[in-house]
Amino acid sequence: MPFVAPYSLIPAGFYHKDEYLDDASFELQHLLVDERAREEYQLQYKEGIPINQDIALRKFPIWFSFRGNNAILLSAGKACSIAGTILNDEKLLKIAEGQLEWIVGKNPFGQSMMYGEGDNYAQQYSVLNGEMVGEIPVGVQTFRNEDQPYWPQFNNATYKEVWVGNAGKWLTIVADLLK
Repeated sequence: MPFVAPYSLIPAGFYHKDEYLDDASFELQHLLVDERAREEYQLQYKEGIPINQDIALRKFPIWFSFRGNNAILLSAGKACSIAGTILNDEKLLKIAEGQLEWIVGKNPFGQSMMYGEGDNYAQQYSVLNGEMVGEIPVGVQTFRNEDQPYWPQFNNATYKEVWVGNAGKWLTIVADLLK
């Protein structure tokens, strides 16, 4: 996937330069829209890869106050694992596997985003007492409006959440790859 190299992930999607002008659609398509969202949309759109004069491809989604990415990576990975299983397509299954690898540490930071994964990784992003082994935090964010991954050196509200849904997606992709 040359558009996202050197990252082993599926691009987030295509964006139209004027998408922010459609109020009803914009509010539904983007999570946690605030008063600066339309301005930030335009700035983030410009950081994408131009496909034509109106469309840009983004490696990571256009985000506003929420900037985590594991749910998106795992949803795209799940789509690939389902299609790869049905079509018996090894390339699609390999793409799905790449989404899992991103979370366990094959990312630019060499850091596991799965809490408690492996014995060489520090525990990440816990706000609860005790262990939360097996759950996956929200994920790496992008820095400001860039289309590159950013590993924050501090805990913030986004990363203090641990979402069980991501662990479920993770396990269903693993199940597809083991078939």
